[in-house]
Amino acid sequence: MKIKTFIISAITLFISLYLIIGYHSLKHIDKNRIDVSKYITLVDEVSENKVQVNWKYVVSIIAVENKNKIKNISDDKIKNTANLFIEKSDNGYKLNSLDNVLNKLNFTDKEKERVNDYIDQLKYFGLTPYR
Repeated sequence: MKIKTFIISAITLFISLYLIIGYHSLKHIDKNRIDVSKYITLVDEVSENKVQVNWKYVVSIIAVENKNKIKNISDDKIKNTANLFIEKSDNGYKLNSLDNVLNKLNFTDKEKERVNDYIDQLKYFGLTPYR
């Protein structure tokens, strides 16, 4: 009987730790894995002569889509995500809002909140070191 209780307690503890670690790993964007110059270059390439897409929006969306695993994201994935912000209009091009893009991607409210949290965390992050 004691062994059974111990095993159940150990399993419960393990599951709880797993969930807490998983939640915490999604709470903050992994800034160490962001290749800032790559994102800026590719997003600017897509934006050129159209509208200016914010690279921080793009990286935040990709981070949410990939459960914060953003180290080896393909150039095409970055460009495709950036293109979601650009819409052809009668006068040339129009910049889609972040909300419109998140709705196009069918993000849940929780995912939308995480994107906005990541954007806030990137507020002072870029090529120039934060001091």
